[in-house]
Amino acid sequence: MKFVMMIAVLLSGLSAFAQTDALSQCRAQNDRLQFQLRDLTARLRTCEQGTGGGYGEVEYLRQENYRLTEQNRQLQFRIDELEGRGYQQFYCVAGCYDVNSRIDTRYMEAASAPTQLEAEMLAKQLTHKTYSCNFGVKTYKCEAMRGEAQMNYCTVACSDVNGRADERFSAGARGRNTVEAEMLAIKELKKTYACNFGIKVTACN
Repeated sequence: MKFVMMIAVLLSGLSAFAQTDALSQCRAQNDRLQFQLRDLTARLRTCEQGTGGGYGEVEYLRQENYRLTEQNRQLQFRIDELEGRGYQQFYCVAGCYDVNSRIDTRYMEAASAPTQLEAEMLAKQLTHKTYSCNFGVKTYKCEAMRGEAQMNYCTVACSDVNGRADERFSAGARGRNTVEAEMLAIKELKKTYACNFGIKVTACN
């Protein structure tokens, strides 16, 4: 019995050590990201004021800024989780309207934030920055996230000329909720296929 108790105490200690080590790694990475963000923001401001860099560089820096900001958000979420201060995050996807006022799933971006309203706004801003969205931009879907485990899986496929899913051209991905799994699957599909007639979600679980 004493031996079993000793093993339990040892395992508990190892678990606490692993959690502390993960927390310190997250904090260090978060510090590096904060430094990169400050440097990138300064460079972006300089370019936007017309004192250096062309339009291409400004766009590159802007996209890098969005990317690093999102990474920073996810790291802060993980740090709060490890410190026992886990809180709910929202993951939202926005997309460009097509000429018929429907969301074109080929042109979507996503963002996460502590509130749904902020996540929606960030997703819309990123979508418009990335694709211009000549006919407007709208929220596609939002869903809460309560952890980092990727427990959801979705598959998507290119649409054919009749708007049906052509599963010869398909892809799948895991996500922390269904909306993220859909979005990551769409991104995977777009890496391989152009999907000229659009993209359809075929299944999620």
